Amino acid sequence: MSAISNLAQETNYASWPPHVGRHIDVADRKQLFLDDGFLIERAEGIRYVLHQPVKCADNPLIVPDRPWEQQVQLYGSVLWDEERTLYRMWYTARTHRHGKDGAVVMAYAESADGVTWEKPALGLADWEGSTDNNLLLDPGPGSSGGVCVLHTP
Repeated sequence: MSAISNLAQETNYASWPPHVGRHIDVADRKQLFLDDGFLIERAEGIRYVLHQPVKCADNPLIVPDRPWEQQVQLYGSVLWDEERTLYRMWYTARTHRHGKDGAVVMAYAESADGVTWEKPALGLADWEGSTDNNLLLDPGPGSSGGVCVLHTP
């Protein structure tokens, strides 16, 4: 077991005191509050409302139409890029390239509306002698786990 795994198992984050550093004035902008006991000292004048998600009739939105997407698309991150005014998605797929258990590859797609997705050629990872694909990484045999992209401006 790695040191990181040990740390995660031994750390009780719920016992940490609320953050007491510099406050951020959110003015009248909408904010997502995940809890009122860990990140903020108290929550007053707000109420938690959960909305039922609406499934898009065009499902699936990401279709496995490339040779490296032979099994399933798993995990991923979707972020809105204000500068490019489009949604950007990083996702994983499983391929049979390295035997029956395959390998997990990391790929990229983008969309103007969040429904219709394009998979641009990135020229970053080799697939059967060509980099004309949307792959970010082909780690080879085995598994690379999931993809998580965080934007920290």
